[in-house]
Amino acid sequence: MSRYLAGILALVREKMKDELTSDLQDLALEDGELIGHIQTALDEISRAVPKRNENIFSIYGAPDDDYFVVAASISGWSAGGTATLAQTEILPARNITLTVYDPDFDITALAITVTGKLFNAAQTKTFSITDAVFTTDGFTLDTGKLFTELTSIVAASVTGTATGCTIKAGYGPWSYSAITLPTVGPTSMLDLSVCRDKYGMPYFKNILGVSAVEYPVNTDVSGTRNRRNFELSGDLLEIMYDYEIDDTTTSTYQIRLTWDSKYELTFTSTNLPESLEELLVLGATASAFIALGDSKVNTVTLGAAVSGQFKDTGLTKMQLFKRDLAAQIPPSISKSYSRS
Repeated sequence: MSRYLAGILALVREKMKDELTSDLQDLALEDGELIGHIQTALDEISRAVPKRNENIFSIYGAPDDDYFVVAASISGWSAGGTATLAQTEILPARNITLTVYDPDFDITALAITVTGKLFNAAQTKTFSITDAVFTTDGFTLDTGKLFTELTSIVAASVTGTATGCTIKAGYGPWSYSAITLPTVGPTSMLDLSVCRDKYGMPYFKNILGVSAVEYPVNTDVSGTRNRRNFELSGDLLEIMYDYEIDDTTTSTYQIRLTWDSKYELTFTSTNLPESLEELLVLGATASAFIALGDSKVNTVTLGAAVSGQFKDTGLTKMQLFKRDLAAQIPPSISKSYSRS
């Protein structure tokens, strides 16, 4: 029963009744007040011995060049020509790529507009042939922007003969799991609010701090650039990797984040370790007695003496709570890294 809030509430009441004389039972606090004291103690425990979390995010992922459009004919395409989308959504967000098959290089000018969203934000990218990377049988285009949804792929203009030409639309290797990476360093940004509010991931609920950022390094880079620094400001984590993450489209790299959060306690669930339950009850009981003493000090039927006893009991229990809480705090250990 004590695993969840109702059980903790019952234990706090029981502890208080052990201290109160039978004729003062009516002074027990209401459930709503006691829950407030439980939350206060829970916050104290969270700050001293936070819940340690670990999450792994992909930096790269395997590309798929025809995920959205599979070799659609663009013969006869003119302004307003539209490609039929086989898929419209993708998570995590990816950069959109277009591959035009034009072995005779008859298309001399082309403008294509890709429209969609990055989560709830509208996103548009218009390509021209000057943006293209030419291959032996056509050319490719890359949005350079991340999308989670496509609405349309429309030709703004086509110049030249497109007979026998086709277009594919897919995604490239840059993955967005709440991480935005440029194609080269020196920084990447992890938007924690996007994780919580837009991407639908509960990873960063009740975040207290990021304690470690780890990732594989590019062994071709000089050891003098072997840096793993990060800064946390509000909802934004900046990872300064100084070009050491290998810029390749064929491998999958991952960032591992270790971060601390508050404990949660509801009537149906909790992530508080069972070993900390007794400490939580002690802290909540202490807080409740202190509040009870403060609120009843001027009550005529009690007088200051009895009210003082409540507060003294609370302060004594609070000292025990602080002592036992301090004993739970692990020693601080600094990490060091080496390429070897």
